[in-house]
Amino acid sequence: MKIAFLIICGMIFMFTNCVSISKLKPNRQLLKEYAYCRCFQYASGDTAYFKNDVSLSVYLDIANYDFRAYDKIDSLSRMTVAEFRPFESFDYQNKKAVFLNCFNFYESKRLDSLIRSLDKEVNRTW
Repeated sequence: MKIAFLIICGMIFMFTNCVSISKLKPNRQLLKEYAYCRCFQYASGDTAYFKNDVSLSVYLDIANYDFRAYDKIDSLSRMTVAEFRPFESFDYQNKKAVFLNCFNFYESKRLDSLIRSLDKEVNRTW
C-alpha cells in the first residue's frame, strides 16, 4: 500500500514538474531573444537604429518576467560585450565581430544557465 502511494505521489510530482517546464519554455526563449537584442544594442552603442526599434519593449511586455530578471540579463549582456575583442588579422582591421559574438552569447551555456535560474522570476499566469 505504501509503495503504491509513493508511486502515485512520484507520478503526480513528475507530471506537474513537466507541465511547469513546458510552460516555461516559451518564456525562456523570449528572454534568450531579449538577451541577444541587448547584446547587440550594447555592442553597437547609441545608434539611431535603436531609437526607432521597439523590440526590447515588446520582449518586456510578452516574456512575463519580473524586472529583476531583465536587470540580470542586462548585466550579463553588458559584461559579455565588454569581453569582445577585435580581430587582429589584417583583413579585419581590428574590428569586432558583433553579430558573431552576440550569437555565440545567445547560444552559450552561461546564458542558458542564467535563464534557467530566473524561472522563479516568471510572473506565472497558470
